Amino acid sequence: QKEIMRANLVATLVLLVHAATPSQSQPSSSAPSPSFTIVTYMSSDVGEGYGIHTKAINTEYAKRHGYTFIVHETDDGRGGRDVRWNKVAAVREAMQNMEAGTGGAVMWMDADAVITNFDKAAHELLDQAAPAQDLLICRDLSVPREKPTCAPVCLNTGTFILRNTEWSRRFLDRWWQSANEHPDLAFGGSHEEAALARLYSTGWEGIRDKTNVFGATAFNSAPPFLADHPADQLVLHASGEPSAVRSLVFGHIAQSLSSPAGASSTGLSLYMASLLPELSSLVRRGYEDAHAEDPNDPKVMTVLASLVRDSGEAGSLGRAGGLLKRAMEATPEDANAAVTYGAFAAQYMGEWCGARDAFMAAMRLQPGAETTA
Repeated sequence: QKEIMRANLVATLVLLVHAATPSQSQPSSSAPSPSFTIVTYMSSDVGEGYGIHTKAINTEYAKRHGYTFIVHETDDGRGGRDVRWNKVAAVREAMQNMEAGTGGAVMWMDADAVITNFDKAAHELLDQAAPAQDLLICRDLSVPREKPTCAPVCLNTGTFILRNTEWSRRFLDRWWQSANEHPDLAFGGSHEEAALARLYSTGWEGIRDKTNVFGATAFNSAPPFLADHPADQLVLHASGEPSAVRSLVFGHIAQSLSSPAGASSTGLSLYMASLLPELSSLVRRGYEDAHAEDPNDPKVMTVLASLVRDSGEAGSLGRAGGLLKRAMEATPEDANAAVTYGAFAAQYMGEWCGARDAFMAAMRLQPGAETTA
């Protein structure tokens, strides 16, 4: 807790210094940056927690590249909807503040996403799409294909870029309107991501031709979010991670902004290479903290079991197996939890009877479930 408080203080000081000091850095490209706005939203609890760090990091990035960075902080959902729809409203508002047809773009970033490569100019991603492609978005690898967010391709709305065009404005209006037609998307289900998938699957107004679906890590992250994160990756997105993990990881990155390496625009991305091992250890600490806070959270237990298993510590396999068994017991209707424990018990612990019982439970819950270790 003391380290988190210290990181919060450092990040707050970074924000205050940036607000009071004129920018001395220039965009990385010799060409002037176009009108480019980065937008995010966060609730008050996020804004007072790990959001302090994400704001500090992304504010500094926007400053160095001459971008506008807008943070919406509210606990209310626009139009009485689930708060996840705030991203559509916020992007619409940012684009409406641009003069139509003058170029530029708006980039959305979830509150748990930060820029980790200050050398890359986000607006240059527009050059990687065809001029007629107005929506730039990354493929989502974190959701099963049978979910409503995958039709016919999984799209990750945690980050996306929209050119400032008339089509983009119509698209945002239509995206927002879709929740009025399908109330289940306004208040439940997969919300705005499923609504986008419906528009994409129906081919609304040529949306497939107007969209460039980038790889999962072009300007987003693939799960597990830090496992294969190269130092030059543009965005680190801690989607679905516990707040304890986000606070520690983002806090550590925010502190690097005040280091000699982080002080130069070309230094921070190189510095990330040395930060990655430290960040990985902070992920483990964050999951330990999250588990201590809620010992019965099955997702936390499952991820922590994987981290403990890979640690090589004495007794790690026994502890990891115990965590997976408790996760299975906490979710008796989840066939995947039973399969996960059964595979671990057979492969790492030699507990054949326990593995058999877990596999049998999985088959009862989901006939045809994969039960091979």
